[in-house]
Amino acid sequence: VSIILVDTKTPANIGATARCMMNMGLSRLMLVNPPSDKNGDALRLAAGADRILERALVYSSLAEAVVGQGLVIGTSRQTGRQRRNVLSPRTMAQNIRPYLARNNAAIVFGNEVNGLELRDVALCQELVSIPSAEAFPSLNLSHAVMIVAYELFVAAGFPSAPSVR
Repeated sequence: VSIILVDTKTPANIGATARCMMNMGLSRLMLVNPPSDKNGDALRLAAGADRILERALVYSSLAEAVVGQGLVIGTSRQTGRQRRNVLSPRTMAQNIRPYLARNNAAIVFGNEVNGLELRDVALCQELVSIPSAEAFPSLNLSHAVMIVAYELFVAAGFPSAPSVR
């Protein structure tokens, strides 16, 4: 599974995303039009996930980034007529697991301000929407990546349940 960040506004969110990915066993980061990082914020927030940043692939468009991906899943908090096949992160993770035996998949996250543009949503076969409180539904980009990455991690059977005493 690749994580694709599109038009990210702050390098810090790219670094925090790399750390989330490393925590959950993901390593393929793809960046579409990333910002320059003059102050080293991405590396600072990666906090040990430097390797993911160093190996990140950079593209000029999402269409270019998704070449070779068998399944492209977008993320959105918006729902509506043009946003079809919307799944919860848990359902998406459970559905994607058998697919990965023979195919590559990418999960696409839009920028911190507007999310994915309609042209980018059009490149996705499915969408994931993370439920949140109506009073404040917008999640930080890296937090959204962590929720999706965690569900993929759990679906893969990695964590063991802690014993309750």
